[in-house]
Parts: sequence; C-alpha cells; structure tokens
Amino acid sequence: MFILLKDHVVIQKQTLAQKGFIWTDKDVVCGQIEKDGVFTDPTPPLPTQDQYMAKAQSVMDAQAQSLGYDSIFTGISYIGDPFKRFNDEAVALRAYRSNVWQHSNNLMAQVLAGEVSQPTLEEYEEGLPGFTL
Repeated sequence: MFILLKDHVVIQKQTLAQKGFIWTDKDVVCGQIEKDGVFTDPTPPLPTQDQYMAKAQSVMDAQAQSLGYDSIFTGISYIGDPFKRFNDEAVALRAYRSNVWQHSNNLMAQVLAGEVSQPTLEEYEEGLPGFTL
C-alpha cells in the first residue's frame, strides 16, 4: 500500500506507486498520524462550551421527561400549581437545574484555572448532580 502524508497525517492511500507516496505494509486509515513508522488514530478534540451546555440541557430535559413533562422548562412552569404533585415536581426540577448549572460553572472555572483537566462529554455527564424529588 502506498500512502501520502501531509504533516505526518495519512491523507491518501492507493495501490500504485506515485511521486510523493511512500510504501507501507501496515494497515493504515486516512486521518491516522505517523510517527517513526507507527500509525495511530488522532486524539479526538475536547468538547466546546456549547457542547457541554447542550449535554447539560439534554440531561435535564430527559429528567423532566421521565416525570411526564416536555422539557425542564415546562416542568418548572408548574411552580405554584394548585395540584401538590405538580408543584413539588416543579420545585425539585428548578433546584435540579440550579444544581446542574452551578456544578457546570464551577467545573469550567476549575478547568480554566488549570485546577482540573477538561473532561470528555461522558465524564462531564457522569459528574453532573443527581435529581431528587
């Protein structure tokens, strides 16, 4: 297999020799990084702030949906409802939302200060506070 590298990244592979291509007997995939003849998959980029926010929102909406609401927003809108169950759930959802955003803001401040490593989305989700009714 002949491969073409650009900045040590495999950008093309083919079976015919051509100027600029090098031979390898290794099973490589475009996008892999070559260093000293060893090919590795690139490290995925860390999530953006928007991705963390979307993950938090998705988790909170899923919690509200498990109680029968369309989203955390609609669940919280039941605060003050005369039906006790709806009011209690809404108050708990509001507290949950506050806990999630407080946790997220604290975590991001720690990351920016260099106190903790930036988490993957999976690590971030696992670290989110739980819901209590």
